[in-house]
Amino acid sequence: MNENGKARIQVSIKMREEIIISPQLTCSASYPPQTPYSYCVPLIKHIMSGKLICVVGATGNQGGSVARRFLKAGFRVRGLCRNPQSAAAEKLASEGVEVLSIDLNDAATLAPAFHGANIIFSVTNYWEPFMRSDYREKAREQGISCRRIAYDVEYLHGKNIADAAAIVVDQLDANGFLVSTLSHARKSSSGKYKELYHFDAKADIFPDYVEENYPALAAKMSCIHTGYFFTSYNILPNSYFAKASRLINPHALPRFTILIN
Repeated sequence: MNENGKARIQVSIKMREEIIISPQLTCSASYPPQTPYSYCVPLIKHIMSGKLICVVGATGNQGGSVARRFLKAGFRVRGLCRNPQSAAAEKLASEGVEVLSIDLNDAATLAPAFHGANIIFSVTNYWEPFMRSDYREKAREQGISCRRIAYDVEYLHGKNIADAAAIVVDQLDANGFLVSTLSHARKSSSGKYKELYHFDAKADIFPDYVEENYPALAAKMSCIHTGYFFTSYNILPNSYFAKASRLINPHALPRFTILIN
């Protein structure tokens, strides 16, 4: 901080041990800023352009949003998905994302895909195995519920991601392991809720498995809880936004209640 209470930031970018840019950049913490925003942002993007983020599930709701946000910020983005020929994958590729194929059931495909990454973003999917007919058939054969088999699949996927990330942990930034997870329903409810598997499958890995098995990776892990999206109603619109007249008497509602029709 200088005598006027403004932050002075010196930016020095090194490449191959030679300083190629060394501007004395003064950015004001007060308003209005002394350094034009149009100058700061390209410089920050230049600094970030060497950083690589690997996004697991890049063609999905969360992963696609993360991939595009980091791409906009100037990162190199490697999108990892099951089918690089899908429409969503091809759209990402057209926007500048490097798209690679992985199989979350096969941990051997993950470590090579993470090679060189400074940041890994992980998201796992409970609802796909829950909905798939082949997994429901497996559940019947094993004598377990479709909820339980979806837990087993998501747990395996999360474990494989964690095992592969642990192999490349030394190359990750200090806050370089970003995981989408949820709280542990059974533990948080003191055992009352035992089958909220779409919560527990995530929490059993992120953070529990990572903390128990990979302390160095846990030190670089940030757990992100995103329990609901404004777009979630698109999945089951009749469940989220049923006609109010079917559920309640509008005349009995207190003032300021908003009805969604």
